[in-house]
Amino acid sequence: MTFKRTLLATAIAGATFASSAAYATNGYQLIGVGGYQMGMAGAVTSNPGSAMTATSNPAGIGVVQPGADFSMEAFMPERSVSLGGGAPAQDSETDLYGVPSIGWSAPVSEGSNVYFGGGMYATSGLGVDYLFPADDAGNTTFQGYSQLGVFQMSPALAVKVDNRLTIGGALNIGYMQLGFKQGITSNADGSALTAGDIPGQPLPPAYVDMSQSANAFGLGATLGVIYDVNDMVTVGASYRTEQKFQDLEYNLSHGQIEVQGNQMPAGRYTASMDLPQQFSVGGTIRPMEGLEISGDVKWINWAGTMDSFVVSGPNGFEMDLGPDWDDQVVYAIAADYQVTPKLAVRAGFNYGKSPVQSEQVANNLIFPAVVEQHYTAGFTYEINNHWNIGASYMYAPKETFTAPANSGQQGDMNNEQEISLEESAIVVNLGYKF
Repeated sequence: MTFKRTLLATAIAGATFASSAAYATNGYQLIGVGGYQMGMAGAVTSNPGSAMTATSNPAGIGVVQPGADFSMEAFMPERSVSLGGGAPAQDSETDLYGVPSIGWSAPVSEGSNVYFGGGMYATSGLGVDYLFPADDAGNTTFQGYSQLGVFQMSPALAVKVDNRLTIGGALNIGYMQLGFKQGITSNADGSALTAGDIPGQPLPPAYVDMSQSANAFGLGATLGVIYDVNDMVTVGASYRTEQKFQDLEYNLSHGQIEVQGNQMPAGRYTASMDLPQQFSVGGTIRPMEGLEISGDVKWINWAGTMDSFVVSGPNGFEMDLGPDWDDQVVYAIAADYQVTPKLAVRAGFNYGKSPVQSEQVANNLIFPAVVEQHYTAGFTYEINNHWNIGASYMYAPKETFTAPANSGQQGDMNNEQEISLEESAIVVNLGYKF
């Protein structure tokens, strides 16, 4: 099989795997795409390092050595939820996801200062799968399910303006898949649930079953610049626009949505979710031969896309599930050291305050994007003049958020519900230099 056919086959396989992705790190975005970016904890705005750079900073297409990178990530989140009021916590059933990515870069012609590249990546996602009794007596059954996955294709162009300045741009073509379900569904004996069946427990204001996944396409763009101040210092910046997606469409049966005891009619229902705009700046210093230290600051505008989540349906029906996320500022720092001509090692740290705070826990039982710290390490080994292999590891310690206590009135969702998330991931990367 030729190299080009291998590239195409990997891309098709990647799209297949990505359709079932569900993960999270900074909000529901990966801290980095591929093995190199993971090992650098996402501190790659000024130091792209691999061909996976189109969506993080497309100027990197003209900076990295022409070639292609293939990565597969095993993402392993551990999530749990408690409904409060003394109810035991329940772990999510699924805890392993495959996250593929490929990227490439090459000059448009021999000796050209214009470079074409891009990538196909699974970049964003989040999901849980809960089913458990809601109180110590086993009176009720709560179901919580979500599966959000976003796969991006990003063709990119970069221009080396001179020996120091490189600029670039990428078109982000996104494919989103989303299914979700949430609600206290019945008494343990199967009888219908009514207000008063759960003394001292809050009754969710709605039961929603949109678990059959819907799909949508979206468009956005990324612009970037990298500038070598001198041999020791490089700076970079990138801006990714908000990515607008089509409406997600669901054909629901009668009763798949129930609000305050009223079952909604069968018909077509829609939901809408866009990806946030973000801005990154970064710098790299080289204090000694073989050592690079990079740092990034990134702003993610979650409040612009996750402030509300509206479900619409027949007869003017509208319901806002209100995740109410805050904007996030992410800090990343990493070091890359060339141990030998063939072996490079790296390590990094990434921190971003959770976009979900305690006041928003009750509305994010199925969207628990709460981890804040990420520790990473990785390596790359040059097999020969063309091929290299590498791996990276990430660990995000467990974070737990608890909703504030209140009177526990029926229909009031704040009653010390609790969500927690812990993550680890392993990435294997295979690179080819043209």
